[in-house]
Amino acid sequence: MMLTNKIRAVAVAGLIGLLGGCAREEIKDVRPKETEKNTPLKTLECVRDGKRETFTVEQTYLDDLTRRGVPVETALKYDARFHDNFRFYGPYGGRNATEGIKMLYERNIDPDIVNKYVRWFGVEDVIALYQGNVMPEAVEAYRGFGADAKDMVWLRKKGVTPEAAKEYHERFRNANTTTMGNLHDAGISPAKAKEFHRTLNEEDVIVLTKAGISTEQANAYAQVNTTCNADINGDEILYLVQNKISPEAVEKRAKELLLDKIIRSK
Repeated sequence: MMLTNKIRAVAVAGLIGLLGGCAREEIKDVRPKETEKNTPLKTLECVRDGKRETFTVEQTYLDDLTRRGVPVETALKYDARFHDNFRFYGPYGGRNATEGIKMLYERNIDPDIVNKYVRWFGVEDVIALYQGNVMPEAVEAYRGFGADAKDMVWLRKKGVTPEAAKEYHERFRNANTTTMGNLHDAGISPAKAKEFHRTLNEEDVIVLTKAGISTEQANAYAQVNTTCNADINGDEILYLVQNKISPEAVEKRAKELLLDKIIRSK
C-alpha cells in the first residue's frame, strides 16, 4: 500500500472511531438513569410515635391515596404505622396501607385520637375500639389483664368500666373478661367483691352471691381456710349452709383433721 493510502486509511479509521465515540457518548447521555426507570420518589413528613419524621415515599402511594378519595394532607396526619411505615409500595406494603387509611378517613376518626391507641392495635382494632366507645385512655386500664380489642369492647358494652375491670383484676388475679362480665351481671361490684374472704375466688363469690349467702356467712366458713390450712370453696360453703352445719363445727372438725395429720407425720 502506498504511503498516502496508509495515511488516508489511518485518518478514516480515526474519524470513524471519533464519530463512534461521539455516538456512544450521545446514547449514554440520553439513556434514562436507573432511578428514572422506577416510580418517582417524594420526601415528606409524617408523625411517628408523636414525633415528626421525614420519609421517602413512592409517588404511586400518594396517588393511590388520592384515587381512594383521601386527601394526602389529611392522610399524613395518621401515624406512620398506619401507613406501614411507608414501606415499598407493593402487594405486601403500601397498597394495603392506603386501604387502612381510607377506612379511618371514611369513619371520620380524628387522627389525634387514632394515634394515641397503643402500637399493637391495627386499623380494624382501632375502628372497633373507637366505635365501641373505648378511648385510648381506657385501653390502658383494660389492658392490665391482657384483654384484646374485642374483649374491651365487650366489657364496655356490658357496663364494666375500665376502673372496675382494674379493681376486679386486683382482687381476682385469675379473672378474665368473661368472669368480670359475670361478676357485673351478678351485681357484684369490685367493692362488694373485696368484702369476701381473700381465699374465695371469683367463681366462689359468684356462686355464693347468687345463692343469697351473705359475706358474713361466707367469711365465717372461709376463715377456716386460714386458721386450719383448709381449702373450703364456694360450693362447699353453700352445702354447709344448706345442711345447717355451723362454722364452729366445721372449724372444730378441721382442727381435728389437722391434729391427726400432724400426729401421722411424726
